[in-house]
Amino acid sequence: MHLQLSFLSGNLVDPAWAHAGGIITLVLITLLTFLAFCIYVRDTRRIADASREQLKNAQMPFLALTQRHFEDEVHKRTYSRWAVENQGGGPALNVTLACKYEFIEGQDIHSFELAINPIPAGGNELLGEPRPSKERILDCQIRYTSLAGEQCITRIEMANGELVTRFEKSI
Repeated sequence: MHLQLSFLSGNLVDPAWAHAGGIITLVLITLLTFLAFCIYVRDTRRIADASREQLKNAQMPFLALTQRHFEDEVHKRTYSRWAVENQGGGPALNVTLACKYEFIEGQDIHSFELAINPIPAGGNELLGEPRPSKERILDCQIRYTSLAGEQCITRIEMANGELVTRFEKSI
């Protein structure tokens, strides 16, 4: 057989070198396969981590301060109530609200802080009694906990005559 190989190729090939070349080729193919497997595992882990993060974010509450208006047909007046509304996808637990506000006619700044019942996704908690719309929010902080245990804060501030809402999630 050795003579037939040397006759066909035109040179003499030592079977030991051919065997060593085959082994080296097999080792390289195995290493490349292992490298591809490691890349696959890394990418699969990234996808799983991203999926967990998306699920956690989908279940994250987002609380906003809203104002509900009511029409009094008898007295022809508009009344309003402030409400904390959960616009996120998960329940808000351990909710506290701290606000500073002023009456439109007055110069005094008032403040209050209160604990609010847990608010389910899509739910809201009305604050106080309906009264004429005569107050202006200056600064509010709504602190709450997500179902995953993350501490969240919604900050509402008056800036250039408009209410600006910011959401912060503790790390």
